[in-house]
Amino acid sequence: MSKSTSVFGISREALRKLLHRKGLSWTRPAYTLAKGDPDRQKNFEKQIDFLKKT
Repeated sequence: MSKSTSVFGISREALRKLLHRKGLSWTRPAYTLAKGDPDRQKNFEKQIDFLKKT
């Protein structure tokens, strides 16, 4: 038995057009922020309020 692999390249524009014809689009994944620590957020808010008052 022999394994056969084929490798081919496609340009970005060709891929974009192919996806468009299929009704799809390619976008980069969006960055999502990690969930904040509620205790640290409250502490930060207190510090900011203190700084605003001075």
